[in-house]
Amino acid sequence: MTNFAISCMTLLGLHAILSVQNVYAVQCYACNTFLTEDCKDPFSGVGVRKDECETGCVKMKGKNSKGYEGITRSCSDRTDNKCKSGEDLGFEGEGCACQTDLCNSAERPFRFWTMAAGVASICAVLRVF
Repeated sequence: MTNFAISCMTLLGLHAILSVQNVYAVQCYACNTFLTEDCKDPFSGVGVRKDECETGCVKMKGKNSKGYEGITRSCSDRTDNKCKSGEDLGFEGEGCACQTDLCNSAERPFRFWTMAAGVASICAVLRVF
């Protein structure tokens, strides 16, 4: 194996090790726009409660028929790391699940494989040049 291949594998391995989280609990933001303006996007997380959750987090964002936009960040039992659209309690929108600490702060959850693909792409480009 070449030094280049070893370097790329080391980068991917290091990222995987740093991405490992506590198996027993995930920390999630817990808020909604009905109770606090701090829950709106763009989201800073300052002053927002954080809960310990067993499985993961979710961020739900939707609008009702009157145009009011609501956002909720909380614990979730979902383990699929995907976004799903739907309607609930008069709101139509999207809910995105994730399983890393404070991952429900983002517009969409960050995935390990996105980073791995990015590192692999950079390695491939550097190898070409």
